[in-house]
Amino acid sequence: MRRHWRCDMTEPRLIKRGDLDAYRRLRVTMLKEAPWAFASLPYVELSSHPSVVKQWLDDPGNDLVVVDHPTEDGELASAVGIQRETKAQFRHKAIAWGVYTIPEYRGQGLGEAAMRHAIEVVRSWPGVETLLLHVTGGADEVLELYTSIGFETWGIEPDGVRLGGASYDVHRMRLQL
Repeated sequence: MRRHWRCDMTEPRLIKRGDLDAYRRLRVTMLKEAPWAFASLPYVELSSHPSVVKQWLDDPGNDLVVVDHPTEDGELASAVGIQRETKAQFRHKAIAWGVYTIPEYRGQGLGEAAMRHAIEVVRSWPGVETLLLHVTGGADEVLELYTSIGFETWGIEPDGVRLGGASYDVHRMRLQL
């Protein structure tokens, strides 16, 4: 089943310096809601200094695609982080990380639009041929969405994440650009 963006909301865009506080709030929300799905914990994010994020964004191989919250000024509803591999032998790859849409806007195409925009940004990076994505927990609707965009699962890591006594498989996905 092919999904289409049905939202008449704001368009996905690259993050701006003025969005950093809103992104930090969104990041803490995502980590509290689904800590097993991300490689960080809320208390770590809360202690991160904003200058670290600013420095990270200064690297041309890093970016964040965001979608503004449609009804709350100054807040974000969706985000996708993208990062180019830094080692020379891996520079043909980038990874999408921190993919999240707030619950009230899921299933409306907002996350898909953000991911498609992220893919276009990565396609503009010279020499990048593959976009990687790791999906923890393997929710069927999430895997279906990424497959509909063109990602393919190349492996599943059993027991890839453990948190709070629970074990989660990690689906390793890739998109050839």
